[in-house]
Amino acid sequence: MTGSDLSRVGVVATAQTQLRESWDDKQHVDLIYAAVSDVLAGSGLGIADVDVVIDCGSDVLDGRSISNCGFLGAMGAHHKEESRVEEDGLWGLSYAADKVAAGNAKVALIVAYSKPSESDVAAYYASIAEPFFARPVGFGQDVAMGLLAAQYLERTGLPADVLTEVAAQAWERAG
Repeated sequence: MTGSDLSRVGVVATAQTQLRESWDDKQHVDLIYAAVSDVLAGSGLGIADVDVVIDCGSDVLDGRSISNCGFLGAMGAHHKEESRVEEDGLWGLSYAADKVAAGNAKVALIVAYSKPSESDVAAYYASIAEPFFARPVGFGQDVAMGLLAAQYLERTGLPADVLTEVAAQAWERAG
């Protein structure tokens, strides 16, 4: 980020819909609109204050290509600069921080969404793996995370119980 100033960048509000296994009674646009409305209300900003909307969704998890095509209105991106970052809200946050720090925008709205009840999440993550060696042996997200955890425990010398304790504490904090 040469020539940019990260001191100009800050998160002023966040919002999310309730995390559920499935939202059978709601469509993507309903959930996106609810979260965007909540974050704007929490920030004290209006949609007119937003310079750029960064859209973070996954075509594969949503079960259709160009999955954001019908969501721009719900995101407040109509007649605004809008960019898409595949899948991850953290990539969207990084991109928005770069735009603000570089002076290309004052206010960015990052909208990360997914409705994984529309697809098989395990199959999605398995499809990311290298197709000739890793996929046939079942290498997916769960296996990758397990290998990372095992490596962490080996390097630190900690017992496996530590991971259970951390997970329990995280669930407790989440309420």
